[in-house]
Amino acid sequence: MAGSQPFIPRPSEQRIPTFDNFLKASILLGLFGLTLWMTQALLGWLTISLAGFPPLLQNIAAGAVIVVSAVVTALFISAQGAIAHEGIHRVLCRNRFLNDLFGGFLSALVVFLPFYANRKWHLEHHGETHEHGIDPEEALHGHGFWIAFLFGGPIAIWQHYKIVFAFLTDRGPKRRTRVFEGLKDLGFVGAAVAFYFVLLPALGVNVFVTVLPMFAIGPLIYSFRAVCDHYGVPELAESIAYVKRQRPQLDRLGRFRVVDSWVILTNPFLNWLWSHLNYQQVHHRYPFLSHVYLPEIYETTKDYQPYLVARGYLDCLRTIRSRPYYTRPEEVADHFQLPVHAEPVGLKLNMAGEPEAGS
Repeated sequence: MAGSQPFIPRPSEQRIPTFDNFLKASILLGLFGLTLWMTQALLGWLTISLAGFPPLLQNIAAGAVIVVSAVVTALFISAQGAIAHEGIHRVLCRNRFLNDLFGGFLSALVVFLPFYANRKWHLEHHGETHEHGIDPEEALHGHGFWIAFLFGGPIAIWQHYKIVFAFLTDRGPKRRTRVFEGLKDLGFVGAAVAFYFVLLPALGVNVFVTVLPMFAIGPLIYSFRAVCDHYGVPELAESIAYVKRQRPQLDRLGRFRVVDSWVILTNPFLNWLWSHLNYQQVHHRYPFLSHVYLPEIYETTKDYQPYLVARGYLDCLRTIRSRPYYTRPEEVADHFQLPVHAEPVGLKLNMAGEPEAGS
């Protein structure tokens, strides 16, 4: 097996699914447009069919259609954000220019999230994940559960535009780069504004019953997924101590033994929709690998590395809704998936999930 392809490749060795990423973004954009068309067609049909009914009934029926449409379109746009997240880590496309071009536009489609500001914020988050008082994620979700769930999205937008302003006013040695990134972010956002409020109306889309409701409900769709990334995870020192107490014979905790995120084992549709971001802990251990590797890495390493695992997003939300951002390990003990074997030194796995000869 020594000559086989490594199961966990180095970033430079990985296969980046560029075509699949672009195809998925195109499919999602098509589904988004189809939903807008169906929404307006259904509203028009209701207007004719319910013409003789009380106005209240007409408004309730129309409101239900608008809300369902907003949820569906917000899901599709949030999935574009997951593809843009690949661009943040430079694994959307191997070509840097195309990676940032498409990643920047897709990011801006998600409630006008600025791409380069997000890269700065997000990579800092990766370097300081779940470190109390340091991780920038705390500004979003380091509150009571309902504050984090309801307002995490708007806070994220505010935090990112503060970075854009810092880029544009930078006077440091990287001034040219930062100002240019700030201007590119404004360009991407301007393109997204034109898409929503110029192109779509020109195509006959009524943004007041489609796009604006999507923007209103979008932060809640974001929170449904994002709050299950790190909320309710114990502080690093406590989680490390907990695993050591539970597995003293495997007391070899290193970089890959830190528990700072959740793994959400969900259905194939959400796996696809959100580009395996439900394997958040795996992503934080291998942040510069494409999302396509995450499920298999989890299956291969779960006997060697500790994980905090929920059986679906609803299971995670039920677990964390009554707990603080930093939870005691004992309060989520049922969700800890502890290693059963010590991780081999220099472990390198092949495609069959077996240690390679010479590891």
